[in-house]
Amino acid sequence: MLVGQRGQIEDVYPMSDIQLGMVYYSAKNPELAIYHDQIVYELEDDSFNVNLLQKALGLLVSKHEILRTSFHIDEFSVPAQIVWDEVPVRVEEIDISAYSAEEQRVRIRQYLLEDRSQPFDVKSAPLWRMKVFRLRAHQVALAWIFHHAILDGWSVASFISELIDVYFRLKQGPVHVKPLRTKYKDYVVEQMAISEQPEMAAFWQKELQGYKRLQLSVSLSSNQPVTCLIEELDSHLVKELKKVAQANQTTLRALSLAAFLSMLYMISYENDLTVGLVENARPLAEDADRMLGCFLNSVPFRMTIANGMTWKELIQQVHQKQIQMKTYGRFPLMKIVEAIGETRVDENPIFDVLFNYVDFHVLERVKDHSLKISQESYERTNTLLDFSVSATFNHLGIRVTSMLPKEEMRKLLAYYKRALQAFIHHLNEKIDKISLLSEKERHQLLIEFNNTDVDYPRDKTIQQLFEEQVEKTPEQVALIYQGESITYQQLNKMSNQLARALKKKGVQREQIVGIISERSFDMIVGLLGILKAGGAYMPIDPTYPADRIEYMLEDSGIRLLIVQKEEMIPAYYQGEVVLLSDPQWQEESGTNLEIENTASDLAYIIYTSGSTGKPKGILTTHRNVVRTIKNNGYIEITEDDRILQLSNYAFDGSTFDIYSALLNGAQLVLVSKEELLDPRKLAKLIVQYQITVTFMTTALFNTLVHLDVDCFKHMRKILFGGEKVSIKHVQQALAYLGEHKIIHVYGPTETTVFATAFSVDRSILESQTVPIGKPISNTTCYVVNRDGQLQPIGIPGELCIGGEGLARGYLNRPDLTDERFVENPFVPGEWMYKTGDFVRMLPDGNIEYLERLDDQVKIRGFRIELGEITDQLLQHPQIEEAVVVARTDEQGHSYLCAYLVTDGPWTVAELREHLGKSLPEYMIPSYFVELEKLPLNANGKVDKRALPELCADLMSEGYVAPTNATEESLVQIWKDVLKVEQ
Repeated sequence: MLVGQRGQIEDVYPMSDIQLGMVYYSAKNPELAIYHDQIVYELEDDSFNVNLLQKALGLLVSKHEILRTSFHIDEFSVPAQIVWDEVPVRVEEIDISAYSAEEQRVRIRQYLLEDRSQPFDVKSAPLWRMKVFRLRAHQVALAWIFHHAILDGWSVASFISELIDVYFRLKQGPVHVKPLRTKYKDYVVEQMAISEQPEMAAFWQKELQGYKRLQLSVSLSSNQPVTCLIEELDSHLVKELKKVAQANQTTLRALSLAAFLSMLYMISYENDLTVGLVENARPLAEDADRMLGCFLNSVPFRMTIANGMTWKELIQQVHQKQIQMKTYGRFPLMKIVEAIGETRVDENPIFDVLFNYVDFHVLERVKDHSLKISQESYERTNTLLDFSVSATFNHLGIRVTSMLPKEEMRKLLAYYKRALQAFIHHLNEKIDKISLLSEKERHQLLIEFNNTDVDYPRDKTIQQLFEEQVEKTPEQVALIYQGESITYQQLNKMSNQLARALKKKGVQREQIVGIISERSFDMIVGLLGILKAGGAYMPIDPTYPADRIEYMLEDSGIRLLIVQKEEMIPAYYQGEVVLLSDPQWQEESGTNLEIENTASDLAYIIYTSGSTGKPKGILTTHRNVVRTIKNNGYIEITEDDRILQLSNYAFDGSTFDIYSALLNGAQLVLVSKEELLDPRKLAKLIVQYQITVTFMTTALFNTLVHLDVDCFKHMRKILFGGEKVSIKHVQQALAYLGEHKIIHVYGPTETTVFATAFSVDRSILESQTVPIGKPISNTTCYVVNRDGQLQPIGIPGELCIGGEGLARGYLNRPDLTDERFVENPFVPGEWMYKTGDFVRMLPDGNIEYLERLDDQVKIRGFRIELGEITDQLLQHPQIEEAVVVARTDEQGHSYLCAYLVTDGPWTVAELREHLGKSLPEYMIPSYFVELEKLPLNANGKVDKRALPELCADLMSEGYVAPTNATEESLVQIWKDVLKVEQ
């Protein structure tokens, strides 16, 4: 017979699944004290006797075999538990009655902290410890410490109540403890039988099809400390909740869980919620209710909060689901994991959020001894957020345990309590109409963080402000290009002449006029000339594919087109043309025209990538532009500034370049293609002309910082944005330039260039993130959930933007306009734009960008709908399936990669040519990867996370990578300027 360290072996049988999981995770991360539970009870007793307590404990250890159990994962053919016939029983007493109540709490807390650094050896029973602290003559604190694999919450309550009962009976005389008829082994056998039932596995396969794991802002691998908050609900609130539960023929447990789900619905941006629910799987056998052990089964609880669902409907659905769980909730979690094919072994499977409701009515029998649970207790599982509701002595307590910051946990507790109150006061109202935020939070989010109203020339047009600037500084240089320059007066005269020629061509107020031009003085003259004629310009990049230009001309209904050179005229265009090289229009008068426009008139249309496979035209007004340029809150341009014109004029970044210079008397320096293509020449030009202000894409910013940060030595302000930030490049520029000279900007074209701005300071060194900033002047920003309700600080949601930068909408797309430009629920009579960007509000009012909610990405500042590229790929005869994703290389540069399933031979050159017929170069993927099939998730959709990362043998043909830093910088500049990928 085997002899154990503590005595003889009484029994050996397999571990239950829940025991195995707990022992595995606690052994895997011993430093985290997972499943190392500590509960402190305070007990009133005028003549406390520690020896009697130890004797009572010994009687219970003899009765309950789980208190004599050890665990052995590797010694047997299956993980097993050994029951020993005896184990040592010791209770140590420490007298701390001489200390103040606060000092006593400190000492108990310190003991518990030190105890957590001494994990149990699961192979050596007993897996529990008890220590008694003498608080005062009539009061003690009992610290009961144990491995969670031997006791669940109900068992702990049952054990403590039985221990206290036996202890006080021993004070009266001898006590006989009646043995149990049912053993924990019986439960294990029952669980093994349930595990073999095929209908159980089938249920969970169907139930969890396409489920989505809730994402929290922490992970088990993070070094965040675990914090526990405990709060007892007001007795009146508990009474009212019981009335609601009774009236709806449900339980407090269902109501408590429903409130938890509604809270997660608010903070997760998900309506299909899957959380862990602790189910009691005690066997239906004699004495089972008095048996000690771990009978828990944490199972997935999936609930969809449908649009328009009421609080009452939520309770009813949760109640019905709980009834269903009585049957299927006994199927072990690890068997559920196997059934659905989950492969995440090192993480908690399926859920990171756990809800538990325990009714400790078993403690009722010892309430006369003034037993209460201290707040110094500790419990930690392998989930990231544990939410426990316990009913004890007709009270309802809430316990939140998490690695989340304590302030966030307090907010969750407050939201949960408001959700409970919603069941009392708003039972028949829709969930999406009730906010769980406090009035203080709403005021901060709506008023404090959006206090951006300032005066600016909101009723003036672009040409009006330009002409006013001409009056102020007629001889100031306006434009510089290839060593030549023209003054404000000369530029005004030329644009007036062109405008008069356009008026003779019949240009009307707000008429759309197309312009095709390369970077030049002509380009600027053309833009101003159209505006002065009362029209609105539509810039077209001459390198665009013929199909795209044709679509833009047809969609916009262009009847007049301005081109720089005759060869730029599209072959299929039948309307009128004005050549910028034609000297005839230069014979017109150069005096200012009468201004016909108002600030609300259309200024330009810029076409961006569209999810339907066609680009969409965005209608931008004069007021939109003026709000971006004048008194904007993020930069003040002076007549001493020199601004570099880097942005392609067919994209709205050019609006900042051009008009921040020309409406403020600064000099606009245009860059030749040769200078743009050579990074050293570009850096030299920046220094030569002592450029003080520029806006550039993130990729170009990174390249110049890497190549020659000294070229920024004359810079007063550098604005960058449009892509994921490379923190190392920002830090390098910050170290060189100092604080508040670099501005990280963000803004969709629909909100006119920029909507937010962050002045970079040393705070990024600690946070390691660069926010997109706060709303600029006359702009409002809201982070909302799926129902348009405000998200709390720190909780992700969709960014919606309001204010005077909002464009009118989309040309010829009233459906899309109605979808994206919606009534502002926070400011009656105003509108806001739904960006589709997933962000979160930070405590200081800055906004942190997280990701796109859809398939739209930005590559070097260009907004791209990945679906548009996919649509074009699928039109190729050899492509059966396709998906396009954005990737980031080791240098932080973004690129596009297409994954294909084909039905015949193909080459990269063929695909590039095919795409080039309808897409601009910057939308053509850098790499094409052929797969046998696209990976699918449980919902039948392409699992983009499962797509292979690129490696050397997957790279597309015909491309020679740069071999040194100089070549790499040169390549990056070429890519950024030409808008190509390689």
